[in-house]
Amino acid sequence: MKKMLLGLAVVSSVAMADHHRSITDLMYFPGAGTWNSTTELTMSTTKTGAAASATVTETESNFINQEVGYSLKDNSRVTVDFDYYIDREDSTVGSSTAAIDNYESGVQTLTLGYRHRFNVKKHSNLDVFFNYSPSLGDAKTASATVEGNNMAGGDSYDLGVEYGCSHGKMSYAAGLTFTNNGEVDTEGTNGVVHTTNNERNDVALNLGIQYDFKKNLFFRGELDYVSLGNVNTPAYSSNSQTATEVDDYFNWGLTVGYTLGNDNSLLTLKLENANVEYALLPSSAANEYKSHAHSATFGYTRQF
Repeated sequence: MKKMLLGLAVVSSVAMADHHRSITDLMYFPGAGTWNSTTELTMSTTKTGAAASATVTETESNFINQEVGYSLKDNSRVTVDFDYYIDREDSTVGSSTAAIDNYESGVQTLTLGYRHRFNVKKHSNLDVFFNYSPSLGDAKTASATVEGNNMAGGDSYDLGVEYGCSHGKMSYAAGLTFTNNGEVDTEGTNGVVHTTNNERNDVALNLGIQYDFKKNLFFRGELDYVSLGNVNTPAYSSNSQTATEVDDYFNWGLTVGYTLGNDNSLLTLKLENANVEYALLPSSAANEYKSHAHSATFGYTRQF
């Protein structure tokens, strides 16, 4: 459940006319022949526990996202990005048998992306994008004595559309993303690899708004509505899985950005929050769970 909370949030987009392209645009789309590099450091905390219990599993993680992009034309660009976990620790809070589970550092996902832009009119654009994340290996569960990893354990595809427009210092956007998650293979604490999640489809609706205080300073807010497909909760000791019903949930984010020097460098700070409720089937009071996740992300973008 922990990987679902903030990982599915898709950055909303704000469109600007071609002659107004800027590194501060929410729908950042540099002109033909331009390279860009974005480095982000995220510090995240997730708390998950049964609604009827005081025992909570707290996950603290730090990871880096690195993206490199290149604009083939004014209306088409390709990107490569990956998530690298620096560290992650799961701890049990409120239990007399508290344990700490550690995960090794390493790459979680590698994503290849393509985006195409259609200019609808002077101050509005429509983008279509496709992302592919291949499986980099089996996921591995951690325990107090076995170190796990942060790999997704399966491949995934994103297909989405985003529309944005601007009026003066205000920009607005809406996007819709369909995600197909392939079968996930996980190595349990008993050393046996088995399927912990079957293929599923997710949907995310994204809304964004941005206000430009100055040419080099902006504030933006984002709201994502996420609906997950068929989810399973694995039982590693028996190599089985339990169907899980996840309620649709909202993820919100607030970002402030400031450009440096000649406006080819951008610093950002983003805060995100999500609350998710889910139940193991058959549903009962004892099988109801809640998760709360929040994170802070520091970003640096450079175009050249």
